[in-house]
Amino acid sequence: MAFCLEGLLPGRGRERLILAALNLAFAAGTTDNFLPFLRHEPLYWLVVNTVAPVQYNTAIALLSGSRVPMTAAVLPLLWWGGDSFIFLGSGTCIIGQLFSLVMVGTAAFILWESIRAHAFRDLAMGLAIGTAVVVVFAGFILPWISRHPSPARIEILRELGYPV
Repeated sequence: MAFCLEGLLPGRGRERLILAALNLAFAAGTTDNFLPFLRHEPLYWLVVNTVAPVQYNTAIALLSGSRVPMTAAVLPLLWWGGDSFIFLGSGTCIIGQLFSLVMVGTAAFILWESIRAHAFRDLAMGLAIGTAVVVVFAGFILPWISRHPSPARIEILRELGYPV
C-alpha cells in the first residue's frame, strides 16, 4: 500500500495525501453544514466559514506537490486555523479543536518540508503570496461582517440590552 501511495505522489507523498484528505474531509463537512443544511448563500459561507475555502485550497496545493502553492497556504492556515484553540474542558468544542490541529499541523508540515529541502526561495515566495491572500481576504471579510451581522449575533445583542 505504501508503495502505491509513494507512486501516486512523489517525495513524501503519503503524508501530503493524508493531510490533503483530512483537510478535504473537514472542509466538506462544514460546507455541507453551511450550504445545504443551514441554507446559507455561498457568499455568506465564504465569509463566515473562511476555514473551508482555505482547506480546499490547501488540499489542492498538497496534491499538486508544488512548494510555492503549499507555502502560500501556510499563513491562511495559521490565520484562520490557529485562532480557534478553545480549551473549555467540554466536548462541545472538540470538532473545532480537531480542525485547528489539522490546519496548524498541516502548516507545520509544509514549513518543515520546505526548510528540510532548503527551498528558501519557494518558501519566501509562498509566504509573500500567503500574506497577500490574508490581507486582501481579511480586508473584504471584516467590513462585510460588520455590514451583515448574523441573526444569532443580533439576538445576543438584544438579550444583552443593546439597541439593534
